[in-house]
Amino acid sequence: MLGLLPLLSLILLSLSVHSLGRKDRLWRESILIGFLLWGGIITGVMEILSVFHCLTFQWVLWAWSCVLAGCVVVVWRQRKFLRCPWPIAGDISLTEKVLLFSIFLIVAWLALLAFFSPPNTIDAMTYHMSRVVHWIQNQTVAYYPTRILRQLYCSPGEEYAVFQFQILSKGDQWANGVQFLSMIGSLVGVSLVAGELGAARWGQVLSVIIAATIPMGILQATSTQTDYGVTLWLCEFIYFFSRWRRCYTWGYALWMAMALGLAFLAKGTGIVYAIPFLIWMLGIILRRIGLRSLAMLSAVIIVVSVLNSGVAYRNAKLFHGQLLAPVNSTMVRMYTGADHTINEHFGWQELGANALRNAGLELVTPWVGVNKAIEGFLYRTSDVLHVNMNDLSSSFQRTPFKSEKLTIFEDISASPLHVILFTVAVFLIAVFPSLGNKEMVFYALALIGMMVAFNLILKWQCWGTRFHLSFFVMSAPLIGAVFEKMRSRVWIALVMVGLIVCALPYIFYNPMKSFVTVDNIMHKKDRNEVYFDPSVLSQLKSVRDQLKNIQCHEVGLVVNEFIKEYPIWRVFNPAGDGSMRLEHIEVNDIISPVEYPLGKFDPCAIISMAINLPDQGYELGQSAYVKVYSQGKGGEETDIFVRVK
Repeated sequence: MLGLLPLLSLILLSLSVHSLGRKDRLWRESILIGFLLWGGIITGVMEILSVFHCLTFQWVLWAWSCVLAGCVVVVWRQRKFLRCPWPIAGDISLTEKVLLFSIFLIVAWLALLAFFSPPNTIDAMTYHMSRVVHWIQNQTVAYYPTRILRQLYCSPGEEYAVFQFQILSKGDQWANGVQFLSMIGSLVGVSLVAGELGAARWGQVLSVIIAATIPMGILQATSTQTDYGVTLWLCEFIYFFSRWRRCYTWGYALWMAMALGLAFLAKGTGIVYAIPFLIWMLGIILRRIGLRSLAMLSAVIIVVSVLNSGVAYRNAKLFHGQLLAPVNSTMVRMYTGADHTINEHFGWQELGANALRNAGLELVTPWVGVNKAIEGFLYRTSDVLHVNMNDLSSSFQRTPFKSEKLTIFEDISASPLHVILFTVAVFLIAVFPSLGNKEMVFYALALIGMMVAFNLILKWQCWGTRFHLSFFVMSAPLIGAVFEKMRSRVWIALVMVGLIVCALPYIFYNPMKSFVTVDNIMHKKDRNEVYFDPSVLSQLKSVRDQLKNIQCHEVGLVVNEFIKEYPIWRVFNPAGDGSMRLEHIEVNDIISPVEYPLGKFDPCAIISMAINLPDQGYELGQSAYVKVYSQGKGGEETDIFVRVK
């Protein structure tokens, strides 16, 4: 139950904000501010306690207890100012009620999936969840020796939130809840942004339905990926930017700054997608230049810098001055052996090729023939635009472009219907001005600017559809606002029903987590059976028990950059506590100067994964180890060695 403390704090923070706010403040705006305060508190707890190596169960519990107690006092004292959140519920039409109830059912089903499904995507097992258990063990977010450098330099904002639930619940039952909550917050934000574009209630309802039925969003809402997290903060940034632009008050400027800082902290794509709105913001400040404007700009820079100062300092220390991460391919290959995601050149070739390839990722169908026709159209378009779609210099890991079938998988699922809806909306406001307004036009241009920045700056990736989630969510308000102005509500309602129906396979048949497929997650007696076959799991538990019997509590890990490390923690130290210490050994040169946060490490056993160590034994320093367990083959070996001297 203690794992619910952060969630209860989020709810009470929103209630506190609403009780202390203006009488005309919308509940939805209070919810967004509650999320911002929640994100700020999480960042503060992680960075401040980390300095003193106090990221322990007791200190984190004390921190959230104080937050919860403070919110309870505020809500109780201001309870008479709390107003009903549904003052117009009786005025909602039957069509709107049916559509909203459908979305409620979708959200409720995803909540069940998020709770019962262990985090099992490749990235989650490689570094998202692995870094969380390392932090719990080390009692700090200070960098540690590791062979998987993504555990260090990748933006940590979402894992900061996962950490709160993980350490308080002593398990990962709530790990997927961070992305799920981000989806809820994003849907609230989408409705408010639609209102800023001039949409009335019907347009806001349409916007929420469009955002809630994005296939990639449905799949990621039950995972520990980070794309919905950054989407939430971008959505809040855009909403509070719009409010600041209209009101030009300090309050909205600070909320805008917090949202921007948390977006940067959540994922690198947050920086890229924010560029058009930052240019827009600078234009407003220059037009209204003065002491107040400069002070607001300074405040935004300070807030964003403070929120990201911890990770910037740690990266600069490790990567010799690079604040966020290695920024060019040469440095990335030197430090990690991998390619970098940023283009080495920025020009028409990179922009055009990446735009067409990313369009090709989204414009797919279940039919191979149709996909081939679309692929042929894209290549003919590339000839007209004089760009080379097969230019591998702007492709991550030099991956060639290839059209794929429509599939249900949270790393690569496409959203072709939402591409069509966005294209139709932009076409309508361009050809029929009566269907739009100045706000919609500027917003549409900003959205186009988001994709220009994305394609110009970032290399194309074959799994890039998950990075497009933020764009599709932020396009939903525009689509809803435009469709609201169309005369036939019946046809628009049918389109919404079609979106909901098309979303059902992604809801019920996610191969990574489902209640209705043959590999039903509810059939698993042990959550670890998602990671291991029952026989292998039984053997690993037996080895773990043997190590404990011989008082072996320090285990070294020898793995490669892409190994799924988290399952090993699930077996040997699921809580990340002091019962068994796991650390990487034999790390590369760039990380070797980094010291173990817990001090000297002398492993009495070694777990080797996908690294071929000698069968006859292994030596580390003055110690010798013999193999006691081996499983797997073909690059998937897991070997365990025990020290004999």
